[in-house]
Amino acid sequence: MKEVGFDRRDRPSMRYTGRRTNQGQENAYPAGASKLTDNIILFQLPPSYPAFTHESPDPLQHTVIRLYPLLPSRDYMAIPTSIQDLIFIGPTLRFRRINNREEKDYFACSTCRDRKDCTFFLWVDEDVTEDKSKSWDLERERILPKINHSELIEKLERIRQKKSRKRAYCHTCSVLLNSAELSNHSTHTLTLKVSDFQLTHPTELLKPLESSKKEAQYLFSKQSTATIVSALCDLGAKHVVCLGTPRIHECILTEYEGRLTSLLLDIDHRYHNFYNKDQFCWYNCFNNYFFGGESSAAVLSQFLQKGDSKGVVLVTDPPFGGRVEPLAYTLQKITQLHRKLNPEAISDLPVLWMFPYFMEPQILANCPGYNMLDYKVDYDNHSLFASGPKGRKHGSPVRIFTNLQPKLFKLSTEEGYRYCDVCERWVSEENKHCDKCNECTSKDGRTYVHCDICSRCVKPSWRHCATCTRCCLPSHVCGEFMPSSKCFICGMEGHKKKECPLHEQTFQVN
Repeated sequence: MKEVGFDRRDRPSMRYTGRRTNQGQENAYPAGASKLTDNIILFQLPPSYPAFTHESPDPLQHTVIRLYPLLPSRDYMAIPTSIQDLIFIGPTLRFRRINNREEKDYFACSTCRDRKDCTFFLWVDEDVTEDKSKSWDLERERILPKINHSELIEKLERIRQKKSRKRAYCHTCSVLLNSAELSNHSTHTLTLKVSDFQLTHPTELLKPLESSKKEAQYLFSKQSTATIVSALCDLGAKHVVCLGTPRIHECILTEYEGRLTSLLLDIDHRYHNFYNKDQFCWYNCFNNYFFGGESSAAVLSQFLQKGDSKGVVLVTDPPFGGRVEPLAYTLQKITQLHRKLNPEAISDLPVLWMFPYFMEPQILANCPGYNMLDYKVDYDNHSLFASGPKGRKHGSPVRIFTNLQPKLFKLSTEEGYRYCDVCERWVSEENKHCDKCNECTSKDGRTYVHCDICSRCVKPSWRHCATCTRCCLPSHVCGEFMPSSKCFICGMEGHKKKECPLHEQTFQVN
């Protein structure tokens, strides 16, 4: 493994709580770690995770590198040993800008994809000056709310004792109020007469954060929520980590008390008002970062050990506009934590990941062994992610990706699903089994048709083009659409999905 350099002079006010390794002590660190610099552990990642790696002559020149980049076709990734010191509002990600065939890497916010929401920007080779560091400190103070979780929960209990007519919620300040406090919020946006139901179902009270380049907070429909929680019970789940799925969290706490427990990890700090420290952690899924520090991270660790780890399942619904690589890396780290805390477990942490069907190649490239279910996940506050007369013509494009066997998920015939005996999985009614492909091939809610020339099923709107020697839209321009020669699953050249050695990897629930 190559040694990565680190310059002590490049840390004015931001630093790691670093450690040096002594000769012969490498084995004291986790499997895969090969060498410690001042404060960075280097892990050599397995070939099945090609997107989580990096190789550079001197990639760690600045202490600002908290979560090292997710750049393809490299060899190593640097993982910080501590999260004590914030860089801006959390660990950043490294991106690559390509302009006129020139490539240049930079660090930017892991959460916000719009510079208007988070102004942090640093070229990889740029010096971190004292003025720049101070400006980041000021901006961090401006962006991050000051939260005392214990006080908010104490106030919640007092609010519960009040009649509904004496309760309110201020959307401007993101706090619950009693009637005596209303005069101080008279010019703010308020919801009056907060009900008991709203206190236990905050998604019915809070205004969704719908920035497409930031939170993108879209909420499951009641039907999808009920279907997913019912499926969790059928799988034998007992403890559910709700990563960005507040509707699932609400349903479990209010309708499955005694049968299921739940922990919500979410970047929306407003949930501090409604859940105690054992029910909610303020969390960023793009960099696996707990805003509450080690005490908050310990809550997840304790939850993953419940019931001797039996029946623990993770359900996640991340923003669709975010990069798949950091999300997959986060799931990998949580899975590794679960494995470390439960060495007797014989299977990995089961995961249900909600994402659009057209992101399947990216998910399978980063999470080999995952399968896409045919269930269409509906949302309340987005017409493109819903079924019915006001929704998308072919139903929601959002599916469930999981490391469990598809046959374990039983879907309702009343909702338009059927069981395919050949594929041994539940599929939608329009997803017809193709004897030539030997599978149910539909992805987007339409019935695909088989092309004998291409030897595969394609969308019904496509036609075979002799010039391009493949099926395309009739309106395409010949020669401009070139198919990838890489494997659909692992991203490597030389073979296709069905021949990929990772194709048969599956996981089972015990």
